[in-house]
Amino acid sequence: MQRRTRMASAPAPAVTLSDEDLVLQAQQGDRVALGALFDRYASLVLGIGLRTLRDRGEAEDLVQEVFLSLCEKVRGFDPSKGSGRTWIVQIAYRRGFDRRAYLFRRKFYDGTELGHIQNTLQVEARYEQQIADLLTGEQLHAAFVVCGRAPRPWRIGMGNAYE
Repeated sequence: MQRRTRMASAPAPAVTLSDEDLVLQAQQGDRVALGALFDRYASLVLGIGLRTLRDRGEAEDLVQEVFLSLCEKVRGFDPSKGSGRTWIVQIAYRRGFDRRAYLFRRKFYDGTELGHIQNTLQVEARYEQQIADLLTGEQLHAAFVVCGRAPRPWRIGMGNAYE
């Protein structure tokens, strides 16, 4: 009988509790409630991080930072001012924007513009095409012999000349 009594007095499963109830339990020091909030909102916070920071590693760090901040600031939550979800999302955006500003100041994003990388690849492809256009078939064949790399049809036709 005692076992049933203990189970009846156990806290409600975190899955069925509202966000506000979980935050209120976390205010009382319930780490299971914080874990349930993490399970519910880690992917949302990661998405916010990916959109604001544009770097997966930084976004994953943001998730850890946000939930660590929740542990420290959980006493500041007031359910009359908004939902638990809104509170978590606000913290995530604030931390994300602060982190992005920090990374900009440290020039984290310099040199990683995709447009620049794409332009570089297009220029290199054009140079290769220009070189191929200038060389005759025999010159191209000789270059491949020197480099040891020839297109497959040439290797087949020439036997082991390229190996």
